[in-house]
Amino acid sequence: MSENNPEVSWPPKRQRHTYTLSTPIQQHPTPLTPHPHLSPFPALPQTPVPARLPVLADKKNRKTYRNNFEVKPKTPSYKPFALNNPGHIRCKAFAFGDVDRLKALDSLSVEEWNSLMILHGEIEAGHKLRDFQIECANFVIARTGDLCLIAPTGSGKSKIWVLPLLMQAKAILLVTVPFTSLGFQGEARHSGTSIQCSFLHSDSQDEQILSKITKGGDKQVVYACVEMLETPAVARVLRSNSFKSQLLAVYLDKPFMVPRLYPSARASSHSWD
Repeated sequence: MSENNPEVSWPPKRQRHTYTLSTPIQQHPTPLTPHPHLSPFPALPQTPVPARLPVLADKKNRKTYRNNFEVKPKTPSYKPFALNNPGHIRCKAFAFGDVDRLKALDSLSVEEWNSLMILHGEIEAGHKLRDFQIECANFVIARTGDLCLIAPTGSGKSKIWVLPLLMQAKAILLVTVPFTSLGFQGEARHSGTSIQCSFLHSDSQDEQILSKITKGGDKQVVYACVEMLETPAVARVLRSNSFKSQLLAVYLDKPFMVPRLYPSARASSHSWD
């Protein structure tokens, strides 16, 4: 390179500039110590914890909506389980003559229960009942008192109200359900078997169905919604001597749902003899 064209490096080097403070930083003579009552770090904002709201079923005066309209609770115009009420047509209980009342039976063994279920086609050959099913069935046919069963879904609780029926020539079992879907499922479960089944709900309470249930005369399971049992129409069945003589047991399916869905249920203060 000539003197007129000196060699230039690329990229060109940048000159660094240093800055000095006019006033030097003063160091603290002694290190700071945290205050005993103060946190050394700034406090983070905390989200306030909302108060626990009561469960909908526990709230009083909770509004109920149906088809986007508020539905206010109405007091029934009839007395539960009563035949005759002021302002209603007088009616009588169904009568079909005298029927012998059911009697207590002796307990059966495990082999006898399994053979009976296979004979009626309730279980397939080679299958066996569970211990709690046999124990509950023997308790029901003995007719000594009330029974409370707690078992998981799909464990075979519905077999318990089938087993006692197979020991009787004619008997009626009343099963209360909190949902109509359970009633339709139970009605379909017994289709094609030797056990007759009926489901009482708001659309199936005509006199022909009620009369057939009351007359009985065969192995029969009756599913009914909770609110249907208190109506005057069903009271004609419950008050009938024929029905009461053939009634083997009353089952409450999912009883914990009754006070939640039907707070007006007054089973503790009203009953039928």
